[in-house]
Amino acid sequence: MIKNYLKIAWRNLIRHKGFSLINIGGLSIGIAACLLISLYVNYELSYDGYHVKKDRIVRITNVMRTPENDNVTIALTPTLLATTLNHNYPEVEAAVRFEPNAAVIKVNNQLFKEDFVYKADANVFDVFSYRLAEGNPKTALSDPHGMVITTHLAKKYFGSNNAIGKSITCNKNLYHISGVLADLPENSDLKIDALLPGEFSKVTNWLSDDFQVYTFVLFKQKPNYAGFAKKLALISKRDIQPELNKMGAVKYSLKFDMNL
Repeated sequence: MIKNYLKIAWRNLIRHKGFSLINIGGLSIGIAACLLISLYVNYELSYDGYHVKKDRIVRITNVMRTPENDNVTIALTPTLLATTLNHNYPEVEAAVRFEPNAAVIKVNNQLFKEDFVYKADANVFDVFSYRLAEGNPKTALSDPHGMVITTHLAKKYFGSNNAIGKSITCNKNLYHISGVLADLPENSDLKIDALLPGEFSKVTNWLSDDFQVYTFVLFKQKPNYAGFAKKLALISKRDIQPELNKMGAVKYSLKFDMNL
C-alpha cells in the first residue's frame, strides 16, 4: 500500500515539475528559516546560562524620570546600592559591582588599549562561575595591587610564560598579576578582559559618583521579586530622593528595576 502511494506521489511530481519545484523549494526555505530562527533564539536565551547560581542572580538597573522624558533606563547604578543591600537585607547573599574602566596597559614598554576592563568586588567569584586558570579566586582581588587578566591577554602579554606575579601597569598604576581568568564564553552578557580591585568603600554619597557601576545581586534562595521591588522602591524614596532634592532636582526621581 505504501509503495503504491509513493509511486503515485512520484508520478505527480514528474507530471507537474514546475508546481512541485515551487512547493518543495518553498517548504525547504521555510524549514531552513525556522531552524535558523530556532538556533538564534536558543543562543540568545543561553546568555550567562553557564553560571551555576543563575537562578538566584539578578541585575539591578535604574529608571530615571526627568521633566524632559518620562522614563530613561540606565544600566549603571549608584555605588552605594550594593553596600546597602549587603549590610541591611538578610535575603541577599552578596551584592557585587563591576565598574567599567577602559584601560591603557603597559607591558615591557609596549602599550595596549583594552576596552573590557572592570574594577570589581573581591567576591565576584563567589557569585559568578568564572574559572581561574591560574591563581586563587578567594584572594585574586583582595590585594589592592593585584590584577586578574584573561587567558588570551596573558598569552598576548607574556606568551607561553607563567603570568602569575608578573608586573603590569594599568592606567599608570602598577599591579602584579594575581590571577588568570579562563576566557569567557561568547554568550556572556558582560565581556571581561581584566579585573581590578574595586575601591568602593570610599564612596559615601548616593549621587556623587554619577552611576558608575553595574550591580548584581545573589539571593540566598529564589526571592520574592515583588517584595524585593518594594524594598528597592523604599531605598529610592529614603536615600536617593533627598539627595536629588538637595541638588535642586526636585522634578527628578529614580526607581530601581530588576533584570532576571
